[in-house]
Amino acid sequence: MLLHILGAVLFLGNLLVTGAWMTWAVGQKDSRVAAFASAGVNKADRWFTSPGMILLLLNGLAMTALAWGGWLGFTISPNRWIFVGLTLLIATGALYGAVIRRYQNQMVRISSETAKTGAPLPEDFSAVFRKWSLWGVVATILPLIALYFMVASPLSRATRPRRTHGDTRLSGSGGRRPGRWNKPTPRHPGAMKAAKLLVSCLENEKVRFAFGIPGEENLELMDSLRDSSIRFVLTRHEEAAAFMADVQGRLTTHAGVCIATLGPGATNLVTGVADAFLDRAPLVAITAQANLSRVHRESHQFVDILQLFHPITKWNARIENPDTVPEIVRKAFKLAEAEKPGSTHIELPENIADEEAGANAKPLPIERVRSPSPDRASLEKAAELIQKADRPLVLAGNGVIRSGASEELRRFAEDLRIPVAHTFMGKGTMPWTSPMNLFTIGVLPRDYELAGLDESDLVICVGFDFVEYDPRSWNPRGDRRIVHIDSLPAEISVQYVPEVEVVGEIRESLRVLHKRVQRPRESAWALESRERVLKRLESEIGERSKGAMKPQRIIWELRDILGPDDLLISDVGAHKLWLGRFFRTMKPNTVIISNGLSAMGIALPGGIAAKLLDPDRRVVTLSGDGGFLMSVHELETAKRERTATVNLVFRDGGLGSIKWKQVAKFGRTVGTEFHNPDFTALAGAFGIQGFRVDDPSELSAIVREAMESKAATVVDIPVDYSDNPFLAQGS
Repeated sequence: MLLHILGAVLFLGNLLVTGAWMTWAVGQKDSRVAAFASAGVNKADRWFTSPGMILLLLNGLAMTALAWGGWLGFTISPNRWIFVGLTLLIATGALYGAVIRRYQNQMVRISSETAKTGAPLPEDFSAVFRKWSLWGVVATILPLIALYFMVASPLSRATRPRRTHGDTRLSGSGGRRPGRWNKPTPRHPGAMKAAKLLVSCLENEKVRFAFGIPGEENLELMDSLRDSSIRFVLTRHEEAAAFMADVQGRLTTHAGVCIATLGPGATNLVTGVADAFLDRAPLVAITAQANLSRVHRESHQFVDILQLFHPITKWNARIENPDTVPEIVRKAFKLAEAEKPGSTHIELPENIADEEAGANAKPLPIERVRSPSPDRASLEKAAELIQKADRPLVLAGNGVIRSGASEELRRFAEDLRIPVAHTFMGKGTMPWTSPMNLFTIGVLPRDYELAGLDESDLVICVGFDFVEYDPRSWNPRGDRRIVHIDSLPAEISVQYVPEVEVVGEIRESLRVLHKRVQRPRESAWALESRERVLKRLESEIGERSKGAMKPQRIIWELRDILGPDDLLISDVGAHKLWLGRFFRTMKPNTVIISNGLSAMGIALPGGIAAKLLDPDRRVVTLSGDGGFLMSVHELETAKRERTATVNLVFRDGGLGSIKWKQVAKFGRTVGTEFHNPDFTALAGAFGIQGFRVDDPSELSAIVREAMESKAATVVDIPVDYSDNPFLAQGS
């Protein structure tokens, strides 16, 4: 801004210098004409007036061109304005030289004539020559300096008026195809385009990876990523890119980033973005968009992505001014990571990506915001309710894991002898071995009875989320007494009306309640509930699974193969129900299950993302054949990125859980059976080793061998779903 003002001052200074020269010449006109007339020289006055007028006119034209070039140079053919301005400057300088030369010749002639007549010279010719030369030099140099500050300076953009969607001057070439005069103008070395500024903001957010597929409309963004510290991971489908960002967000609590171009690239992100939205995974999606000069009408590949993403994101915005990039990026990450975390979306039109931001545009400082402390009055009331309850029970959700409150929950439950049941995404909130762990709830229609909810006189919901387990399933009459402990107020439902809401930092809430509830319960009821669940599980993995590849047996053995810190990522399908019930979890964030949107195809790309985050951690994915084939193309990504994941595929030739539901309701199936390729050969086609388990006795050895591999592997496991307790109970 200051340099731009300086350029304008120089412009005015140039006019003043030229004007002063003209005034001086005109002021001397009468005396000079008379003096030269007495010396016998005619028509002398034109050399004192015409040059000043001509030079003033040319300087005015030159500076007008420069002013337009500086003000609109990056909008309307900037090279043309610079060319015109420089041409006029050169012409002005040449005219100065010609005038000075002509004046010098005139003075020589006058000198010779006055010598003949003996008349005195009207003035010192050498002094006149010096004055004319000085004015010529100053009046030529000043426009050149103004040109630098008004056109070449990157700061000139900061004061240019911004455009709206309806403005036809929206791109560097005014919407025209690149030509000789409307090619992109070389920027000052200190300038930063919007795309580069956006990448700088991503680096400021400590983004390590960006997943996606480049396109024509995000060329600037991709080129800026190449020069950054962020590693771009090319995926084979945008949906997989969103799944990868989703899983990284779940594992780290920092927003994962996925990138796509406009139109079909952006629409392909939808499922993964929606999964992050409902699974409470922080994610920032960045999509390109067409030049804004054509978004008001029907146009190639243009769809309104902002409207499309609105219902599946917490917030989204279009960048319409390069200077707003830091604000938009910071807000996108802040909202994505705030409770309840989820997806946000940024749209970057191709013409805005190529525009320069002002000098003051830079990434904003980051401060991680913690949840507020809980209200003391609500803590007192909650403590009183828990103290008076005879059989309280905790229902724990993923909010416990997100807030890092698993250890506080374990101490609270074990010291006060309050049993804990957890949702699918709450697996790991309590270690499997804890005597207060009643395992996963929400697998079967009435498994809350098995977990003791029917016998409980107070349900303490901690980090619980409706998207996982609707209260209508476990409180159909709406008469259960509920204490709500979460970082946000409770969702509204006639089946979920808490007597008190403890809103704030979950860890702090549990610590305070732990101290204020003085009376530990008798542990008999909790232990009986746990024993009842264990006997049920043991019956389902006992005699039924001998000599057959039963899913419950496979998942039970998988726990013995994996270490406590190894990561298991589940896809969505029939196997997810078995995993939720039979996989014994010891620590939080060692099992990732999509149970908000429940999107098929998440496991394989999710495993790649997890392995990139922590190459030394062993990562296993578990998919059905239906979900696996939805993302099988990402085996190429796993091969290219050298992510040594073990991908288990439960093969049954159908959509198992849908088949069960069809049989339970109609006694027949439709549209749920299909044929599979040879998965080991398919893996080989991608350059990946494939294994097949033909007998239950081979399972452990084959999985262990696959886990020792330094590259991705696929393990084909035919499963027998014929003996189905879920179907027997009408699930």
